[in-house]
Amino acid sequence: MKKIITMVGTSLFENYIEKNDDTNFKNAYNHLKNNKINAQNLDSESQRRKNIEKGLDRTWFEKHKQNVSAEIKSLIKLKEELNEDFEIHLLYSDTALSRLAAEILQKAITQYYDEFKDCEVKIIEIPKLQIWDKREFMEGMSNLIKKVDEISKGSWENVIINITGGYKATIPYLTILGQINRCPIYYIFEDTDALIKISPTPISINWGIFEKYSHILEKFEKGIDQLNEFKKDYSEYDQFYEELKSLIWIDNQLQLAELNPIGKIFWQLYQKNIIVYIPTQSQYFKLPQPHKRRIENAVRELYGRLKTFLKNEKNKSSCIKKIINLTDQNDLRHGPVIDEEEGVFIFKSTNETHIRLLYSFNLSPIGEVTSIIIYDFVYEKFDHSKYIEQFKRNYPIIKDREKTILPVKKEVSHV
Repeated sequence: MKKIITMVGTSLFENYIEKNDDTNFKNAYNHLKNNKINAQNLDSESQRRKNIEKGLDRTWFEKHKQNVSAEIKSLIKLKEELNEDFEIHLLYSDTALSRLAAEILQKAITQYYDEFKDCEVKIIEIPKLQIWDKREFMEGMSNLIKKVDEISKGSWENVIINITGGYKATIPYLTILGQINRCPIYYIFEDTDALIKISPTPISINWGIFEKYSHILEKFEKGIDQLNEFKKDYSEYDQFYEELKSLIWIDNQLQLAELNPIGKIFWQLYQKNIIVYIPTQSQYFKLPQPHKRRIENAVRELYGRLKTFLKNEKNKSSCIKKIINLTDQNDLRHGPVIDEEEGVFIFKSTNETHIRLLYSFNLSPIGEVTSIIIYDFVYEKFDHSKYIEQFKRNYPIIKDREKTILPVKKEVSHV
């Protein structure tokens, strides 16, 4: 089943006004639009609501079918294109008109269109999403990104974003969100029947820069209310700003700062992944997918164990000492220490049998484990009496080799 995320605009009303001389409908529409009535206050507009709903009855939908609105047209085209079961999510902005459109469309889709008789249709408000106030729009976009992520539940392969309806200002953000999560995006050109698909394209993300400034990005995610004071606490702020200014929003007059919606998209993605440094020529890249998944599961286990065990440590030297003090039968220090100065140890996975990782780790300035370095590994059939000597022999050769960043999801989605 595909989850179809569809933004809801006001084409439903505009198409009706274009074809009908309905004064009550038009006056109600203009009042809600011109007075910027928000979604919650629709409940106090019962008469105007009735004037609009009266025109958009079953007869109207059955007469005009797919042409009643951009949302209906695009959903029908998607159904024809994909021929799969749909779970439709109608996302409406924080306006009375968008909410009313979503509620009318929910009823129409489930009752008037045979194509969707077996589809579940949900309507979801996106608080603060409006275009009259820039600051509120930023908050609204953040709420939209968060809601789309919640709907996906991490299974982006089952998600389609339909950007045909709704505010045009949301399109760049939803496009980036879809691209980095490898989720297809669809839309229909105005006044045409052509369904356009934007397929995922390879996007290279500089994960290292997010790791480098993770301690600052974490603060920006929460919001900063005294920017000048904040700058004094972080000597690296100017460099951070130069490298990541496209991802942050700043109000110099009010001394406020936070991640902008695009920044939140990338920060959210970073937080969902373990940053793993692995030699570019590692055998990992030649393994079949099921074997890669086993190695990744072992990395997840290692990361979780390190985060818990090193929770109260503040620098890498104290972390190294703490691991060295473990017995050589502990999973985090299985066997002898390979490099005491750099903190290179052998990890024995218990979640994945017969896997050993030759590893180290990096910390942020506040003592958080930010990444794992995997120098080498053995798995499945290996000589238990010889692999440690193999690690000792290979480590001096591979420790300074070029490494690739491999993002490993912290949690595996189960469809």
